[in-house]
Order: sequence, then structure tokens, then C-alpha cells
Amino acid sequence: MRTVDEYISNLPEEKRKLCETIREMIRENVPGIQEKFSFKIPFYHYFGMFLYLNPNREGIDVGF
Repeated sequence: MRTVDEYISNLPEEKRKLCETIREMIRENVPGIQEKFSFKIPFYHYFGMFLYLNPNREGIDVGF
């Protein structure tokens, strides 16, 4: 199974940097959050689905 680390490392540089920054902010500010794949993109679960990171043409969608 592919990991979120692998997924992010394979993104184009600009999107990779954005995802890494957002990911770090999530991990630092939401203790106990779980990171996993759902629908082929990184989802963060905190008492259920909390948010996702979805690369698109313009950048990164962060959905809550």
C-alpha cells in the first residue's frame, strides 16, 4: 500500500512543498489526528473524516 509520504514526495515541487507545509501544520496543531488514504488522496481523521489534501491545477484543495 502506498503511503502518504510516497504520495507527497511524488508531487511536483511546488505542490509537494505546499502539502508538506500543510501536513506539518495539521500534525502540530491537532494531537491524535490519523493520516490515511481515502479516495486515492490523503485524508486526516479526527473523530471521523476531518480534512483532505487534493492537488489540482491551481494548487492544493484543503477540504474540511
